[in-house]
Amino acid sequence: MIEKIASELLAGIRIVSLRARNSSEEIGPEVSDSCKNGLDRNQTITYDFVGQNYASVIVEDWIGAFVWPTCKGYGDPPTDHYGGPLILRSTGQLSREEKNDFKKYFYDGQCEEPYHKLLDFVHKFLKSYSGLAKFVVVWISKAPHESASGLFHVDKVKF
Repeated sequence: MIEKIASELLAGIRIVSLRARNSSEEIGPEVSDSCKNGLDRNQTITYDFVGQNYASVIVEDWIGAFVWPTCKGYGDPPTDHYGGPLILRSTGQLSREEKNDFKKYFYDGQCEEPYHKLLDFVHKFLKSYSGLAKFVVVWISKAPHESASGLFHVDKVKF
């Protein structure tokens, strides 16, 4: 479901069939086999910003927006900086030893939720490109996943 929403919001494409309003007619997807074929850089909103030399980044806290667990995702990073590899590392198919190591060295002792890591990354990005135009996509799934009110924690974070 998240991939479907992200595709429509960020790529402007429909990857599932829809029923026409007030009709039983079905409107097919604009792109079929999106999971199998993946996305090209020029298929998302980020493309125009990258092309106009904006410093750009996409970060998300779970495999979801464009890299659903069984989907191909991007062939090449869609922005200057892309948090996809980090997310795959933290939520992908890892051995028990790898999961324990990642948790120990990335999260333990820090009293932080995954979105803190995202926002820290974005904060460093914003500071690094001070004075340049920037385009940032932050896709937070875990905080509000179980509850619509779960996202309020993120509102309290200060840079």
